[in-house]
Amino acid sequence: MSTASGIPGTPQVPGYELLRPLGRGAMGEVFLARQLRLGRLVAIKFLTADGTSDPEKRAARFRREAELMARISHPNILGIHDFGEVDGHPFLVMEYVERGDLRRMMRPGRPMPAAQAMAILDAVAEALDHLHRLGILHRDLKPENILMHDEANPKVADFGLAVLRTGAGSLTQTQEGLGTLGYVAPEQRYRLRIDERADQYSLAALSYELLTGSCPLGIIRPPSQLNPRLRRVVDSVLLRALKEDPDDRYPSIRRFVDDLQASLSVSIPTRSSTRLGRSTWTWPLVGMMAASVAVAAVVLPRIKRPTETEASGTVAGWVSVPTPVEKGSGASSRMGGPIRPASAPSSGPTRTNPMGMTMVRLPAGEFWMGSPPDDPMAKEDEHPRRLVRISQPFWMAAHEVTHGQFRSFVEDTGYITIAESEGGRVWDRELGQVRADTAFHWRDPGYGRPPLDDEPVVQIARPDAEEFCRWLSERDGRAYRLPTEAEWEYACRAGSTTRWSMGDDPDRLAAFAWWRANSSWRLRPVGSKQPNRWGLFDLHGNAWELCSDWYAPYPPPDPTGAPIVDPKGPTSGYRWVIRGGSWDGQDSESQTRSAARSHKVSPYFTVGFRVCHDDSGAGRTAGDESESAPRPAEPGP
Repeated sequence: MSTASGIPGTPQVPGYELLRPLGRGAMGEVFLARQLRLGRLVAIKFLTADGTSDPEKRAARFRREAELMARISHPNILGIHDFGEVDGHPFLVMEYVERGDLRRMMRPGRPMPAAQAMAILDAVAEALDHLHRLGILHRDLKPENILMHDEANPKVADFGLAVLRTGAGSLTQTQEGLGTLGYVAPEQRYRLRIDERADQYSLAALSYELLTGSCPLGIIRPPSQLNPRLRRVVDSVLLRALKEDPDDRYPSIRRFVDDLQASLSVSIPTRSSTRLGRSTWTWPLVGMMAASVAVAAVVLPRIKRPTETEASGTVAGWVSVPTPVEKGSGASSRMGGPIRPASAPSSGPTRTNPMGMTMVRLPAGEFWMGSPPDDPMAKEDEHPRRLVRISQPFWMAAHEVTHGQFRSFVEDTGYITIAESEGGRVWDRELGQVRADTAFHWRDPGYGRPPLDDEPVVQIARPDAEEFCRWLSERDGRAYRLPTEAEWEYACRAGSTTRWSMGDDPDRLAAFAWWRANSSWRLRPVGSKQPNRWGLFDLHGNAWELCSDWYAPYPPPDPTGAPIVDPKGPTSGYRWVIRGGSWDGQDSESQTRSAARSHKVSPYFTVGFRVCHDDSGAGRTAGDESESAPRPAEPGP
């Protein structure tokens, strides 16, 4: 046998340079290689002898794997580039996925966040559904056979045990065909004839492990007993898909995944939109008459995810209260005609809650949400701009929740954050990539020093912020919550229509914001810069702030020009909206703009939150019951 690239014992494949071993399985050994002509990295799998089974049968199985892979083209299935033989050794040239397999993202005993798990499972289900439509059964689905491009973009791999449905069971007379204990369906383990429901069982076993941190071996316990965050309805869904008798399982993988998604109360791109690479949205439209309301489905392109903060999101209905069209309120006056200029109050009434937080009462009003089409700083997800009405006054914290305030909550409740149990994320400047570790959490965010009590708390997931709000609500007797994305931008703008609340001049930003240019790469105490006109601090920079919305591209504005009333964004999803930029903003001052948006799926060392609550009358001054900020003029063409 010849050698390649200094790797002893490996055959040299013409046109490829072998770089290093990647792994070894029952059927072969996989190497990282470079395709010399194209300069791209690939994975080459060589068939290896095990010394026990028939070499001819193993070679036939390996060839069948190549033939099956060549028939498949799907974004969530590993692609094949070539198949051949060198020095008597069959080989497969496959797509290389740098991040490795799903197992590397999993921690024993530590459940994966439900939204992230559901995004992975839905994509894997799409891949299996595609295989089944081609008449192919995978028969060996497990974390090691799912390669990950990023946190929510899997590729199903390893078709060494895959068979055409018409031949299912014909190759199960040896241990090679029995799959992997814990994931293999009972009928496959017992060498009975199988169908698509065997892959459903394996997907259910994977789902169980992702959501509980434990593989379903032996007596399968209800998932909610292993992960108290799961509701009992999840138990019935997973345990049905894991039934020993295939007839007791779901009739299809799609039905199982849809029920699992519903039981977890999370949302992921719909099946049709996933295949087409587009997202389908529904938005309530105001009809031409006040009593006529229609619901229109609008198709918007998904945004690809090149970085941690540039991911495409979710598919669900946005919620808005329809507004009757008033006489003379057509598109010309709403979207481009003369509108009274904004004249916002400098600061509303304030109150101090039991935690010592200053709460500011913000008036009802209208504003232009998003960026004008000609703004060179704007990103695609800030369009289209629309007129939004905040119909009721509400109270917002003047500052981000601090480390000291969050510590009081933890000491009082014993709460354990998502990052503490599942790992937080930091940007590793030396490696140039996001790094995850359970060492990173709110007590030690990962920026090289302990946090100070008056700095924003970070490494916070949205469920953590919601638990804090529940605790604060019990202490103050008011229903605290995260602001909606619309409320956040409304509060940040404070009546302005410019890039930042203080204008369009970036030279003025240093007086109002902490961002990469002036932060010295660290968080700063809240309130150490100037507030906006409404008395709110640090909405430009310092820490990104979580909103209550799930992330998604904006649907279009109302065609009549009527304002969208109190929009709440998609009703569910798997990426959290974050706003405001941070001390470590990758796009410098651009991310601190009032309209700038981003998102996260995991706790991060720049992400915190601030709280708000609805108006309850406390702190009102005489005669302000009908207070409302005037409608602003539309900013720019």
